[in-house]
Formats: sequence, C-alpha cells, structure tokens
Amino acid sequence: MRAQIVEKLAAWVETQHRVKALVLIGSQVREEGRVSDADAESDWDFQLLTSDLIFWEKSDWVDQLGLGSPLAYCCRPTFGGVNKVTFILPGRIEVDLVVLASNQLAGARVAVALGLHRRAVGVRASLGYLAVVIRPGYQFLKGEETFGRLYQRVVAEVTDPRMADAEAVQLAEGFACDLVWQRRKLARGELLAAQRMLHQGLAETNFQLAHELRLRRGEVSFPEARRIEMVETSEQLNALGVSARRDRDELRVASEKAWQTLGGLMTQLVPGWQAPDLGA
Repeated sequence: MRAQIVEKLAAWVETQHRVKALVLIGSQVREEGRVSDADAESDWDFQLLTSDLIFWEKSDWVDQLGLGSPLAYCCRPTFGGVNKVTFILPGRIEVDLVVLASNQLAGARVAVALGLHRRAVGVRASLGYLAVVIRPGYQFLKGEETFGRLYQRVVAEVTDPRMADAEAVQLAEGFACDLVWQRRKLARGELLAAQRMLHQGLAETNFQLAHELRLRRGEVSFPEARRIEMVETSEQLNALGVSARRDRDELRVASEKAWQTLGGLMTQLVPGWQAPDLGA
C-alpha cells in the first residue's frame, strides 16, 4: 500500500484538469542521514496546485485512487493561511495534501521573474512560507515544466519566515495575560479550563519561542514541537515539558514553571523585555 501511494496519486492527477501541479514534500523526499528522515511512522505530504479549491472539501475523489475508501477525511486551515486535506487510508496510512491556488502560484512566478521577491516585503514574506516547506526537499509529480523554475528560485533566493522581536514580545505579553486568566480559573475551581490553557496557550507559546531561538542560533528545528526530542538538550526538554493532572496544585506548579521557562527564553530572544510582576 505505502509503495503505491505516489504512483496511484500521480497517475490520477494526470487525468484531472483542475490539478496544475502535484509536489511530494516532507520526510518521504528528504535526503537520507538527517534527523528528519522518514520512518515507519511518517505520513505522506504533498502540495497540490489547483484551479478548484472547493473540490477537495469532500472525500469522494479518494475512492478513484484505487487505494481504498478513506477511514477519515478532513479539510482544514493550516500553516501559511491555506487549507490542508488529511485522510487516513486502510492500514492507518496518513496522507496530507496542502491545497494551493494555482493562479496565486502563477502570480508568484511572474513576481519572482520580475525580481519583486528581492524588493517587495509582502512578496518576500508570502514566498517565505513556501520556502520553509520545500527547502528540505521536494519532487514534482506533475507540473514541473510550469512551476519547477519558481520552486528552484524560491529555495535559492527566498529566506524562511522568521519571528521579529516585536512578535516575540507580543507572544510573551499574551502569555502573561493567559497566565492571569488561568490563575482565576484555578481559584474558581475550573480545573479543566485551566488544564486546557496550560497546554494550548502557555506551553504552545514556549514551543514557538524555543523554535525561534534555535533558528536564530542556526540550529535544526521543526515547528509544532515536532522531533524536538531529537534535537534539543535534556535540560531544555525538561523546561519546556508540562505535565499536570486535574489538580489545582499540580496545575499551578506546572503553569509557574512554564512562566519561568518563558522568562528564560525571552532573556535570550529579546533581552530588553521586562516580565511584568504578576505576583504569586
């Protein structure tokens, strides 16, 4: 089944006029010997450049691939402000398709040909999201004659999107606000709400800042805390990790630990930032 995914999907898109390009990305196409190599748990990631963004919201088309009906299927927003289709095939094989508007990529091709990615901040920023995804490796399965040169130039000439100091400060200030909110929920006995904020708000902020810190140091890093155990020190993993049962004291201790971790990250990212005195 796994060996047939690329073959079946590539053959099917050749019959689809709405698909202008299909590009294999992610761990399945990266060079061997990296920490990001594919393994038995890796999914299959593709970029799909299409003239019909609505078509992919329903799962009917998957049955045409000859790989079996999907066990689950969803289309939802993802990194960079676009939609991603995820479906699970028999054998619990995960396939992800980042759905991109082909006319926007055609416009990007013109912009790059005119050199606007060097002069226009907006063009450079939007292409940065493409660069960070395809830089580790990509393989065209359809549409290389149309978009191949664009991808080559984006990898060679466009830098990855980075977090400005002002964005880091905004995250840190938001953390402080969320921590006060969470303390109020703990005081009221809303322990599940406090637990949710610990993981979805406080820990997530620290993961984003830690990722940016590694990038600024020129170190390998992945968004969303992915593969972090393979690249981070045990000391930093302990600092970033959060664990608390639905217990007021455990949640309080875990949240204050996250607050201390945030302070350490911001000391390195934006030394001039002063953490507000939130009391105990």
